[in-house]
Amino acid sequence: MAIKRLLLTQITLYALAYSFLAYLGVSNPGIYASFMAVIYIVTVATHNPLPRRLRIINTAITVSLLAAFTYYAALQIMKVLGI
Repeated sequence: MAIKRLLLTQITLYALAYSFLAYLGVSNPGIYASFMAVIYIVTVATHNPLPRRLRIINTAITVSLLAAFTYYAALQIMKVLGI
């Protein structure tokens, strides 16, 4: 039951964020991915405790998302600085 509530919360937040970004006219897929990563990390971090197997999977997903987010942020910073 708790996992269903977590998934329902994530789906709702994803839909709200996607709709808001589309309303603003954002066309950069990196921004969409960044928002989705932050929503995933925050919702899973606030949903405790997860079963052991899901915690291991969650850790792997979180590390991957943070690495992708950091890479994208670094690219955007280099673009602004003209590097």
